[in-house]
Formats: sequence, C-alpha cells, structure tokens
Amino acid sequence: MRVYMLSGEKFCRTAKGVKRLPKGLMLADSTTIGLFKEILKTSGRKRIDGRQKGGIKAHTVIDADNYVPRFMCCSSAATHDKYLFKEFNLEAGDFICFDKAYIDYRRFYQWTKKGISMVTRVKKNGVYESIEELEIPKHCDSAVIKDEKIHVDTIDEQGKFQKLTLRRVAYWDKKKEKGICVHIQ
Repeated sequence: MRVYMLSGEKFCRTAKGVKRLPKGLMLADSTTIGLFKEILKTSGRKRIDGRQKGGIKAHTVIDADNYVPRFMCCSSAATHDKYLFKEFNLEAGDFICFDKAYIDYRRFYQWTKKGISMVTRVKKNGVYESIEELEIPKHCDSAVIKDEKIHVDTIDEQGKFQKLTLRRVAYWDKKKEKGICVHIQ
C-alpha cells in the first residue's frame, strides 16, 4: 500500500501542473513483479537466454480527476492485460488512456456505443483502412505528421461483423527519433 501512496503523491505533484485534463480521465497500466516467478505460471516467448517472464502482474486504473486508484487487482503475469477491461467498470463520459497491451477492438466498439472515449498507441501489425485524412490545425505541435479517420474490423456482442471508426494520429518523437501513432475515440 505504501508504494501506491508514494506513487500517488508523485502523480499529484506532477498532474496539478498540467492544464485542462479531460474530465473523467482514467489512466490504466500494469507492471509485472517477478518475485514469485518460481511459483506462478510464466508468460510470453522465451528470451534468448531461455528465461520467461513470470510472477504477479499488478493492474491499476487511476482516476486523474481525484488522483486516486479507481481499480486495482493482481493476476498471474501470464494473464493478458486486455482481459481485465471488463473489471474496469467504465461509465459514459469516461476517458481512458492505456498502452497497446490493452488493445481490444471488440471492447472499443462496445465503449463507443456507451460514450466512453480512449487513447492508446497503435500496434505495429495493426490492420486498418484509412477513410479520410484530416487537416492538421495550425495550432498543433509541429511533431504531428498525420491525422486521419480509419476503419478497423471487429465483431459485436451478437457476433456480427462491424467497422469501428477511430481517429489515428501520427507524430514524430524527436527524442526517440521514430514515428509513433495513437488511436483516439
């Protein structure tokens, strides 16, 4: 618990200086604690040295409006992050940010229907169809190199094929010297 308190204190100091955070903003992430890897199931491919990641994975969703965790749980490190989405209990008007390990287009389709917004990085192997290139506003950072609407194929709750419309923004990260793309809904 002390780890969360210290993290929360640091987050509060950092976030208070940020202007105009979206109302209802949630920040989701997980971290793997390898302390119990001899006991718990391993996950992923074997590394070059033959070892695999094992242990406990801590999942957290932080309510950025109030600077407190809204959801916390632990799972086996082998549990994929996207399977925890159903536990997040997001509501209409919420806005969630997370990394690409959580990508689940079926879930995104459900959220769109419920009025939940999200931002996440695009996977390198993501398949999509560009349907409209948007003009980049003059006030945008010069690192933004593309803004477009895309369709992603998914399946709804009844098993019917659907096209999910997302916004894909590409920008150039000067520090890492590479392009990064994000999905926005």
